[in-house]
Amino acid sequence: MREALTKIVCTIGPSTSSRQKIRELIDAGMSVARINFSHGSREAHLETIRSIKDSRCGVGRYVAIALDTRGPEVRIRTPEEKDIKVNAGDILRFSSSGKGILIPKIDFKSLSMDDRVFIDDGAIDMKVTSVEENGFGCKVMSSGVVKSNKSMNFPNIDIGIESLSNEDKDDIMFGVRNGIDMIFVSFVNSRRDVEEIRRVVGSGVPIVSKVESCLGMRNLGEIALSSDGVMIARGDLGVEIGLENMFSAQKKILLSAKREGKPVICATQMMESMILKSTPNRSEISDVGNAVIDGCDCVMLSGETAVGAFPIETVKFMRSVCIDAEEYGLRSERLYEGCPYVDGVVICFGESFEIERMYLRSPTVPIVVISNDKWILRRFSICRGMIPVEGEESADV
Repeated sequence: MREALTKIVCTIGPSTSSRQKIRELIDAGMSVARINFSHGSREAHLETIRSIKDSRCGVGRYVAIALDTRGPEVRIRTPEEKDIKVNAGDILRFSSSGKGILIPKIDFKSLSMDDRVFIDDGAIDMKVTSVEENGFGCKVMSSGVVKSNKSMNFPNIDIGIESLSNEDKDDIMFGVRNGIDMIFVSFVNSRRDVEEIRRVVGSGVPIVSKVESCLGMRNLGEIALSSDGVMIARGDLGVEIGLENMFSAQKKILLSAKREGKPVICATQMMESMILKSTPNRSEISDVGNAVIDGCDCVMLSGETAVGAFPIETVKFMRSVCIDAEEYGLRSERLYEGCPYVDGVVICFGESFEIERMYLRSPTVPIVVISNDKWILRRFSICRGMIPVEGEESADV
């Protein structure tokens, strides 16, 4: 089976942290290995980075390593890290002082009675029933299981968390020192957020901005302009703007990024059912295929490869769906435009702007980019149809 033009981003986790599994992911079609710094220790992340570097040697293409920041998010911690089964009508208490479910210190005074609060990308829906100095109470609106270290959302409420914490800065510098290739920045709300990250890492590491808030949606244009790529982070975004608005939001983000010539990653629950099953749902196949047809450069797997039971099978299935969608789109283009078929194009080392020009033409065939410039290898690792290969400049080619 040929390589897909669309790139596949895989989250590395307990199911795939070994060198053998990472190599299997690469062989199955992974182009970018994502490390989520919301989970795990730096020691564990360093071992993962080393494993990816070892596993990508000799595969014939550059496999990038992405650091995904924690961002200004709130993560809960249940007593003894145990799951809590809740039913509609139950009252839960969240506190920064250790009473009940633990959360970080936020501006609790910003909360009001009946404010909606969500856990785990909306899996648990709640209403605020009481507010105290060090916490608040909520009434559960939908039954489910509250799990430790899951995110909590406060749509349209300024809870007083800084956009780039010192912990994020330390994580980023740790990643840069140890050779990560790009940064996925959580909850980017404006150009200022991107510029602040840029001051930390400099110009040599691409920044992909995750749009996952109402404010981020309002500032799409400036975010796309100032970033090196944009991620449609559908989990938190769906909670923030309402699931019923997610379809149009995905299209708007994609359009804004493409206007600026920036690559787009579509993420969250693309093949969620394959965490537990060996085959995806029909709707998931359509979701991935439509993202490809719309022009997304990358599709991303999270829990499917991090903790799923079938990580390699998931990547293989996603790759097959991407190829099917690409071939359908290519057949349609040829039907209307009479385009001849070309197997591929090889580009030797050149200036970044020259390769950029090729990418902006939305290639329908693979373009192999051979370079010894880390920026070029990193930049085009998330660009559809571009296959970066690390090599030396030669006057003979």
